[in-house]
Amino acid sequence: MESTLDSSFDTPTPSATEASLNAVSVSVSLFHDLASERRSGPIQTFSQVYYVCLATIGISGNILNLAVMSKSSMSALSSTVYLKGLAVADILALIFQSILKYTVFKAYSVHNPPAFHVYLCVYNNWVLVGAVRTTFWITVGFTIERYVAIAHPLWGKTWCTVSRAKKSLVTIFVCAFTYSIYNLIVRYVDENGECVFRTGSLQAAMGKMNAVCYIVTYLLVALFNGRLSGSTGCLEGKDQNASVVAGT
Repeated sequence: MESTLDSSFDTPTPSATEASLNAVSVSVSLFHDLASERRSGPIQTFSQVYYVCLATIGISGNILNLAVMSKSSMSALSSTVYLKGLAVADILALIFQSILKYTVFKAYSVHNPPAFHVYLCVYNNWVLVGAVRTTFWITVGFTIERYVAIAHPLWGKTWCTVSRAKKSLVTIFVCAFTYSIYNLIVRYVDENGECVFRTGSLQAAMGKMNAVCYIVTYLLVALFNGRLSGSTGCLEGKDQNASVVAGT
């Protein structure tokens, strides 16, 4: 009798095992149903409409900017080259983030994502990160050119030309998209349909690299804008002194 009782406590009965498995199965199905509902609920619908409107306004505005800056009177300026490149990079960022990433990608259920879902995860992030990095470094290049043109006008005649601006713009695009190529290797679609990094260590490493890029970009822009403010102040002081001397 004791052995029978002991075995009944040591080994779960088939009905108990089946109940446990059924409970786990129900929990998993509820999780997936909630995830699907979250993606197709009113909040998700509102966010999709919001991002589509944002992309429409942003893309239309940048296209108008490109049309205005394509006039012959503005095409002769080196600064126009940077502004055109900035508009193109902004259009790419809006398409691949607001439309593809936050609208198309998020619209699909976690159950059996389509084949192009994987490609959208990998290639979308490659183009998106490349476009965002391009906007950062175009801003840096434009800031440096403005500093040279104002603070060192003699150098500006040599360096601030349309041909040099075009070469700089091409270099920025190539470097930014080459930097972003890591997304083709480290990202994938998990079992829940989310676009994630393959390992936590890769995500941490890429986060540190991106943080360094942000910091360097902001420091360069702040540095040259600060030097530009100081240079214009010195120039204004020289003009005032010259006017005083001329008046005497």
